[in-house]
Amino acid sequence: NEAGIAAHVRMFREFLETRWVSDEHALNPVIHWEPRENAGHSKLSIVTWDRQQLLARICGALAATELNILSADIFTRNDGLVLDVFRVSTTRYEAVEDKRDIAKVERLLNESLKGERYDFSPLLTAAMARRQVVVLDFPTRIAINTESHPLYTVVDILTPDRLGLLHELLSTIGDSGFQIA
Repeated sequence: NEAGIAAHVRMFREFLETRWVSDEHALNPVIHWEPRENAGHSKLSIVTWDRQQLLARICGALAATELNILSADIFTRNDGLVLDVFRVSTTRYEAVEDKRDIAKVERLLNESLKGERYDFSPLLTAAMARRQVVVLDFPTRIAINTESHPLYTVVDILTPDRLGLLHELLSTIGDSGFQIA
């Protein structure tokens, strides 16, 4: 919709204007949270420079804060800027409104983007230990399709969901030297 597009353009502008004024926080993204209480989730929009493991780091920060990723839309511009839009919820499938959770995600994301590597493992292990896990028992299925797109390989993964799954998948793909488009 037009309001959403305008909000995203403002985020790109804010990101670029901030970098124009100072290089102090050149790697910090612009982050916008929009709670959608009636829908049971929040829309999280992030604008930053594209880089190796970006999606894995965003997903790691969300998982370490024990937030569920319901969906993700990734848009990469030709100039290296990205807009990542996530729909996230609490473990009770409510909109994310707790200021401590929001601050933790933003702090972890900013920390993780400062260096070449960031290890979320201790935080994810602690987060999983705090949660009661319901194990769904069905086999993982992976389909690799090299014919449906002229430039990319499409990988479909069907597996039981759990905290940190998307972070782990994206980290493994990135660590293997593949780029995610």
